[in-house]
Amino acid sequence: MNYDVEQLIQSCGVCNSFRKTNTKQPLIPHEIPTTPWIKVGADIFYFKGKAYLLLVEYYSKFPDIIPLPDLRARSTIAACKTVFARNGIPLELFSDNGPQFSCQEFKSFASKWEFTHKTSSPRYPRSNGQSERCIQTVKQLLKKAEESNTDPNIAFLNTEIHRLMELENHQHSF
Repeated sequence: MNYDVEQLIQSCGVCNSFRKTNTKQPLIPHEIPTTPWIKVGADIFYFKGKAYLLLVEYYSKFPDIIPLPDLRARSTIAACKTVFARNGIPLELFSDNGPQFSCQEFKSFASKWEFTHKTSSPRYPRSNGQSERCIQTVKQLLKKAEESNTDPNIAFLNTEIHRLMELENHQHSF
C-alpha cells in the first residue's frame, strides 16, 4: 500500500508542483577520532544576552566555553588561541559558516596555526551536529547552575567527573 501511495504522489501534477526543490541530503556522520584533540567542533551561542564560543573535542565530547566580548573574527580567533595553547592545536576544526569562521582572517589563522578548517553546508546547521548538541547540554547546565545558585564551573567539573567515571566503568566491563 505504501508503494501505491508513493506512486500516486509521484505521478500527481499538483503534488509535484508543490514539492520542495531542494530535498534534504542524508547526514553523513563524522568519523570519530581514535585519539583526543584531533578534531574539534566550534560554534557560537548566546546565553542571557551574552555571546560564547563553544569548542567541543570530538573524541571525548568535552566542551570549552569562552565568553566573547563581541562577534568579530578577531575575538573568536583570540578565544581559539587560548584553548589551543592549553590543549594543543587540533588537526581539524569544524564550524558553521558564520562570518567569524568564513572570513579571510580566520582562513589566515588556520593557515598560520596549521590546522584544517572545514565548514558545514550553508543553511544546514545540522551537519555541525556535535557542536549543536553540545550547546544544548551546556545551556542546560548553565540554567541549572543559575537556578541553584551554583558556580557554572563546578557544574561543568561535576559533569566531566561523572562522564569520566562512566567511561572508566564501561572500559572495565570488557
